Amino acid sequence: MDQTSLRDWESRCIQEEPPRCQAACPLHVDARAFLEHAAQGRWREARGVLERTMPLPGVLARLCEAPCEAACLRREAGGTIAVGALERACAALSVPAADPRPLPGRGLRAAVLGGGLAALTVAWDLAKKGHAVTLAGWLEDGEKRGDGSDAPAGEAGEAGEADGAARMAAAGRLAAIPPDVLPPDALRKELDRLAGLKVRFAAPVAPTAAVLEEMRAAHGAVFVAWSPAAARALGLPDRSRCDALTLAHPDLPGVFCGGWPADGVAGAARCIDEAADGRHAATSMDRHLTGVSLSAGRERQGPFETRLFTSLEGVQAMTPVALPALPPAGQGAGGLAPEAAKGPDTPDFPYREEASRCLQCQCLECVKVCPYLEKYGEYPKKHARRIYNNLAIVKGVHQANRFINSCSLCGLCGTVCPTGFDMAPLCHEARRTLVHDGKMPPSTHEFALDDMAFSNGPHAALLRAPAGAQACAWLFLPGCQLAASAPDRVAQAWGILADRLSGGTGIALRCCGAPALWAGRDDLAAAAAEELRDGWNAMGRPTLVVGCPSCATTLRTLLPDLPQTMLWSVLAEYGVAGQTTPAPEALTLHDPCAARGDERLRTTVRGLLAARGVSVHEPDLTGPHTECCGYGGLMAEADPALARTVIQRRADASDLPFVTYCAMCRDRLAEAGSPASHLLDLLLPPLPGGNPDPAAPGPHITARQENRARLRDRLLREVYGETPPDAAPDAVREAALRIGPDMRVVMERRRILDDDLRGVIAEAERAGRYFIDTDTGMRLACLRRVRVTHWVGYEPEPGGAGNGAGGDAVPVHAIRQAYAHRMVLPQGPPAGGWKESPHEPAYLPASGNWTCACGGAPRPLSVELTYLGSTFNVRLLTCPDCGQVLVDEALALGKMLEVEQLLEDK
Repeated sequence: MDQTSLRDWESRCIQEEPPRCQAACPLHVDARAFLEHAAQGRWREARGVLERTMPLPGVLARLCEAPCEAACLRREAGGTIAVGALERACAALSVPAADPRPLPGRGLRAAVLGGGLAALTVAWDLAKKGHAVTLAGWLEDGEKRGDGSDAPAGEAGEAGEADGAARMAAAGRLAAIPPDVLPPDALRKELDRLAGLKVRFAAPVAPTAAVLEEMRAAHGAVFVAWSPAAARALGLPDRSRCDALTLAHPDLPGVFCGGWPADGVAGAARCIDEAADGRHAATSMDRHLTGVSLSAGRERQGPFETRLFTSLEGVQAMTPVALPALPPAGQGAGGLAPEAAKGPDTPDFPYREEASRCLQCQCLECVKVCPYLEKYGEYPKKHARRIYNNLAIVKGVHQANRFINSCSLCGLCGTVCPTGFDMAPLCHEARRTLVHDGKMPPSTHEFALDDMAFSNGPHAALLRAPAGAQACAWLFLPGCQLAASAPDRVAQAWGILADRLSGGTGIALRCCGAPALWAGRDDLAAAAAEELRDGWNAMGRPTLVVGCPSCATTLRTLLPDLPQTMLWSVLAEYGVAGQTTPAPEALTLHDPCAARGDERLRTTVRGLLAARGVSVHEPDLTGPHTECCGYGGLMAEADPALARTVIQRRADASDLPFVTYCAMCRDRLAEAGSPASHLLDLLLPPLPGGNPDPAAPGPHITARQENRARLRDRLLREVYGETPPDAAPDAVREAALRIGPDMRVVMERRRILDDDLRGVIAEAERAGRYFIDTDTGMRLACLRRVRVTHWVGYEPEPGGAGNGAGGDAVPVHAIRQAYAHRMVLPQGPPAGGWKESPHEPAYLPASGNWTCACGGAPRPLSVELTYLGSTFNVRLLTCPDCGQVLVDEALALGKMLEVEQLLEDK
C-alpha cells in the first residue's frame, strides 16, 4: 500500500466528517463537543470548546444567531436543540479561559480599518498568528479624529495604550447593543484580550482614499470593514464583486473586504456572518503576507454539506426543554455546585437537560454490527492508517499483525457503511503483502493450511467421474467442512443428485482453497484450484453443484470460468421425496456470510423452507446484513477468543433454534449453545441412524479429518468397488487414547490432533525418552514435527483395546496434558558439557517430582533455545545423562508463547 492508496482508503470512511451542526456553522464551531460538556454541567470545558474556534468568544457566544440549529439532526426526532441559548448560558455560567497566546512575531504588519465583528475578528486572528496589527475604527461622518487633529492615521496615541474612544470605534455597532444582550463588561474584557494580543488600537480615521493608500503603504495587507460611509467614500465593491473565497478587493492588491450588510445595502449583517467574513479575510491576509496560495485547501471554508451519516434508528423523540431566563452574567463562576453534586435544583439544570438531547452525531455503522471492529476500537479510517504503518515497518515489531489477521473478511462492514468501506479487501491485501514480504507470523494460519492440505491429500480427497464413466455432466462439490461434519449426508446427497440429474454426477471431495485465499497464500490457493481444474477438464468440463456458500464464492474468485450452480437450486428444481419426519414449525434462519451477495441463493433457501412448512424468523442482522460465525477469514485461528464472542452474539440473537446452510455455521452455533440444524437435515430423508441432534456440537478437529477420510474410503468401497489403501498402519495409530471432555476442549482450542498425541507417545515409548512424575505416575514426553513441538502428559492404563491392525490388543493411554510450543529444544548433551549458569533465568515446573526414563536425575541446567534466528540461554529441568529438557505447560503457554509471538511479529 502506498500513500495514494492509503489516502483513497481513508477518504472512504466518514466517521471523522463533522456533524451537520458544525458543517453548517460559518466558523465550524464544534457544537457536538460543546453540548457534550454542557450536558454534564462542565461549563468551563464547554466554554473552552467555544474559545478554540470563536473569535471574541465572550461577545460572539452571546450574539450568535446559531445557524447550526437549522441543520440539527435532532429536529427530526423531537425538535432542534437550542444551541444559541446554550451558548448564551455558557457565557453567563462560566468565566473566560486564559488569554490567548500569540505565535512569535514575524515582523509582518497588517492594518484593519473600520469597526464591528468583522474588523475585530480579523485583528483577533492575525494577532494570534504573530502579526503586528493596527486597528482603527471609522469616524462618523463629519467627526474629527479622537485626538482632535487631522494627523495621519496611526500617529496619535502611540505613546500609550489606545483610549476608550479608539476601542469604541473599533467595536462599531457592538457598543450599541443593549446591555441585557451584551453586557458592557463582556465587550470590555474581549477588547482587553485583543490588547493583550498586542493589537494596537489607533485613533479612528475617516474613510477616505488617502487614508486607505496611507495604510497600504505602511502595511503588507489591509482589511476594510463595510459601513455606509465607507461604501460611499471609498466606493467599496459589494460582496459579489470581491473574490468569494478570499474576499480580495478586485482592484487593490493586498486589500480585503468584509462585513457587508445582509441585503447588500443597509441592513445589518448577522453577527456570525460578520465574524465569518473576518475569519476568511484574515486567512487570506495571513497567506498574502507569508507569500502562499490564497485559495489552496479552502474548499470547505464556510458552511458546507457534510458526508457524515448518523442513523436515527432506535432514537426516541425528545421535545425541547423550556429554558428559563439567563442567570446573571458570571453567576457560574462561583455559584454553581460541583459536577458531582449537580442535580435538578441547580440553576443550570434546564440547560443541561436541553444539551443532553444532543445525539452526539457520528456514524460508526460498521462498529455497531462488527465485534471485530468493536474489540479493536476506532473505525476504518484509523485502521487503514494502522495497517499502512504496520506494513511499512522494516525493522521492529509489527503490532497490527493480529488485527490484520483477525478480520473474518465477511464484508458486513461494507454493506452497512454509507460509502461502502469494506475492511475485507484492505485486510486481505495486507495479508498478501505480509506473505510476500516474508513477515506473516508462521503460526497464525498454519493449522488451517495443514487441514486444507489434508483435505486435498491422499487420505481424504476424491475427484472422480461416476463409477464406470470417464466424463459426466455434473460434479458435486459438497465442501470439506460438510464432509467433515456430516459425511453421511454428503453420501446421501450425492446419491440423490445422481438419481435426479441426467448425464451423470461425479464427486469432488476436497477443499476449494478458501483457507489459503483467506491467509494470503495465493500460491496454495492457485495450486488447489488448478488441481480441481485438471479433474474438471478430465471429466469433460461438467457443471459444478456446490454445497457450500464459501466454496461457491471462492471458486468464483479462483476459477471464474467453471460453471456452477448451488445444491439448493438443484433440490428446489428437481425436488426431494422421502421426508418422513415433520419439520419444526418455526426456526431462525442464519444466512452464512458467504451468501451475503447472493440474493438468488437466499431466496431459494427461503422457498425450500416454506415448502417444508417452516415459519422463518429473521434475526435483526439477516440476508445481506447477516453476521459471520467466526470461522470465515480464519478469525478463529488468529483470535480464538474473538471468534467465540462473534458466534455467541449470533447464538444469542434468537430464542428459537437455528437453521442454516453452512456446515461450519451449524456446528459453531451448536457449540455456542443454540440448537441448529443444517438445511439438508430438513430436506433429505432421515439417515439410517436418525437425524443429528440439533443441539449436538460439531465433531472435534481430529474427528473432522477422520470423517473426511472415512467418507472417501466408504465411497471407494461402495460406489467404485475399490479397497481403500491403509491410511496409517504404523505404530502411530497402534495406540488407543482415552481423552476426557475437558481435555478434548483444550486440544480443540490448542489445535492439537489425536495423531499428534499418538506420534509423541509412540516415539517416547519406542525410544524410552520421557519424564515421569513419581507423585502421580504421569509420563511427559515431546516430539517435534516440522515447526511445532508437541508435549503429552499421559498414563498407560492396564490391559488393552482390540483396535490393532490385526485385531490384537493395543496400549491404552489416558491423556492428562496436551500443549505445544514452537521454540526448538537442544537434542542431547552439548558438545562442551553441561553448565549450571546460576546467573541465567530459571523456568522450572511448579509441581511434580520428576525423574527421567533413562534413570538420570534431572536438575536445572543451562540450555539453548532457538526460534526464528534468535537464541536464548535459560535454565530448565534437564536430564544430564540423555539430554532431555522439560518444558512444562505453564512455561510453554506463558513466557515462551509471549516471546514466540513477539519474534513472529518482527
